[in-house]
Parts: sequence; C-alpha cells; structure tokens
Amino acid sequence: MAEPPPETRSLHSALDPSSTPMRAPSPRPSSSSPSSPSTSTSTPASSSPSLVPRECRFLGSVFIGSGAEIHGEVVGPVRGAGRLVVGPDAKIRGAVEVGILELAGQVEGEITALERASLAEGATLRGTLSSPSVRVAEGAHIQGPCRIGPLSGVAKSRF
Repeated sequence: MAEPPPETRSLHSALDPSSTPMRAPSPRPSSSSPSSPSTSTSTPASSSPSLVPRECRFLGSVFIGSGAEIHGEVVGPVRGAGRLVVGPDAKIRGAVEVGILELAGQVEGEITALERASLAEGATLRGTLSSPSVRVAEGAHIQGPCRIGPLSGVAKSRF
C-alpha cells in the first residue's frame, strides 16, 4: 500500500493507532473498534433531538421524546416530556405541551410547559401560556393570557 500524502498522514495516524507509536495529548472517547477508520463517534440517534428543518412543513401530531428542534412549520399539536426548541424562523399552529419550551419563533395555540418556558427576543405567542416558570425577553410578544405558577387545573404530563 502506498504511503499517504504528507497532508493526510496525521489524520491517517489518528484514525489508525497501529500506524504510529505517538499518543494524543488528551484522552478521546473510546470506540468499539479503534483500528477501523470508518467508525462513527457521533451521538446515537436516540439521544439526538429531532429536527424539522426550515424548508419543511409538517401537518399532523408531533410527539417528542427527550427533545426536539423545530425550524420549519408545524400545523398540529406538539407534545412530549422533553425540551422543545422553536427556532426564530419556525411557526407552530396548534397546542404545545412539553416539559421545557424555548421559543424564538411563533406559536398560535395553547402552550403548557410542565417545567419552564422561555421566550426569546422576537418570539411571538398568540394563545394561552401555562407554566410554573416563565422567562420573557424584551422584544418577545404574548397575545393572550398567562398562568404562571403551579399547574393546578392543568393536566400534569401524560407522557
């Protein structure tokens, strides 16, 4: 096998520990097969947040697990026990019931954040907001009633 070009030797050495006796100065996460250059060290899909991209429009119910990011448009309810990030270009038309809400975009509907809700500058809510803890940045807009405090009378998480 030919010697790799000089500019790729360090990368080749990092991927194949048997090719050089040198060690990296800081510890790295171990992988199941250290000699395989194609081994992925990314986070497993089950712990990565779901994503609705900016170009995407989703019609129907959305159920999230540990977390999700929405940057496109969702028409329908969004529910789950995890953290929901609604990006600045995102729009949701429907009820939202999540553990933690970070809103930078727009929501038209009732929001229940079981732990806390945060509205960033430029966020817009047209509807009801219920949460034990709410942070509203200057420049965020809320058009509707807010219930801040214990969620008595509001269903606790069904997830």
